[in-house]
Amino acid sequence: DLNAANIMIDALDAVWLIDFATSVELPLFTDMCKFEMACLFEYATIPVTPKQLLEFASTQESAWEKLNVGDWLRVDQHVAEILLQRLAALPAERLAGLTQSDLEKLIDEVVGKSGKAPHKQKVLLRALKARLVADQSMTDAAFAYCNNISNTLLTGDYIKETLEIRGLPLPEGRGSRGATSLRFFMEICVSIRRFMANDVSGVLREQNKNDLVQPVDMLSLQLWLPFLRESYRIIGYGDVAPQYKVWCIYHCKLVANKVLSILETIQKNIKNLAKLSMLYT
Repeated sequence: DLNAANIMIDALDAVWLIDFATSVELPLFTDMCKFEMACLFEYATIPVTPKQLLEFASTQESAWEKLNVGDWLRVDQHVAEILLQRLAALPAERLAGLTQSDLEKLIDEVVGKSGKAPHKQKVLLRALKARLVADQSMTDAAFAYCNNISNTLLTGDYIKETLEIRGLPLPEGRGSRGATSLRFFMEICVSIRRFMANDVSGVLREQNKNDLVQPVDMLSLQLWLPFLRESYRIIGYGDVAPQYKVWCIYHCKLVANKVLSILETIQKNIKNLAKLSMLYT
């Protein structure tokens, strides 16, 4: 269960891993895939407009608690409901035409009436202003970047080419700032994969000298299966906002297609798979 909550850094910058309650023997890349999914679908920010937020949550106040809208915005449920009430009270044209200045003023008012201490209000302001934007192009840029991330993470059919991916530039044009959080976490994923590439490639070369490497050891299938396992669960999490679930459904579809494709290739070429070991000689 490798995620940011289980990684601690002490005063001497020593890294500690905690929470081994669910630790069992699983495929080699399970932890890496789990961490990547947590970074991208739980920690990164995909901003949405107030209109989109209200469309996701609906105008029915009785549904907001069941939907855990507070978790979507990373604020207290009470604060999220006050914000939604204010948004729902706006005429449709006014809601669609909010400027960034209007939106930030509204957020300031909502947080100011939250009854929270000043230092906690600052946390609420940061959370809400990072996740809500008036400019639709920022949301569009974020989703375009999500598409690029999914396709980049699923590059190749062999371990080496899949692990040796490169970072992605921000989308060009208006709204590119909407993808900055995603880019930050994508860079973390890229650095982890490059570390794994060096480590795994070295092990495979050594094992191959003793004829201990199996064809499946070189296939990216051993990433796709943990990816599928970890990503499809995101869809059922109650504390994950809808925009992440939309992306996750798309991501799951891509992963499933990769799994089916490589399994079909294995079936057709089972007699020739032994030749794959030559990649690491």
